[in-house]
Amino acid sequence: MFMDRSHLLANGKPTLDKFQLSLFHDVVFENSELQPQILTGALEYMQLLEEVTRHRNLLHKAIALFHNIGVYQTIFEPRLLAQLQELSYNWSKEATLKMDVPSYIKTATGIMERAVKTGQEVGLDSSTRTSIMTMMEHIFIDRQQTYLSLCPLSVVH
Repeated sequence: MFMDRSHLLANGKPTLDKFQLSLFHDVVFENSELQPQILTGALEYMQLLEEVTRHRNLLHKAIALFHNIGVYQTIFEPRLLAQLQELSYNWSKEATLKMDVPSYIKTATGIMERAVKTGQEVGLDSSTRTSIMTMMEHIFIDRQQTYLSLCPLSVVH
């Protein structure tokens, strides 16, 4: 029998959302072994987010400094691109051995999207972000044509 939310509310019955929350609280959160781990994990995650934000702000300031002292394009950018190229190449090489093609494509796309987002957040020049994308596309897609051709297009979404 189907009961809509207004019937449940009018009769003082908990909605499915409230029931699920209550069940999670009673079974999972009130578990004496799980509760400390849940709280510790949440606090560690908050600390990690705070640390990442501090590091991004510091990196943004460092990039501005590299511009101000005239070393962004001549020293910083080439080194950044070389390091990202090596990391991307190593990841791609390992991933093609361990992942199926759809997982590889999904993960590679996520890496490229995060690289662009992070580049914007820390203040990389648009030309640097374009170079990163072009380099990653070359490594993740162009260099892996044989591997990528193993999967029918209908499977990749």
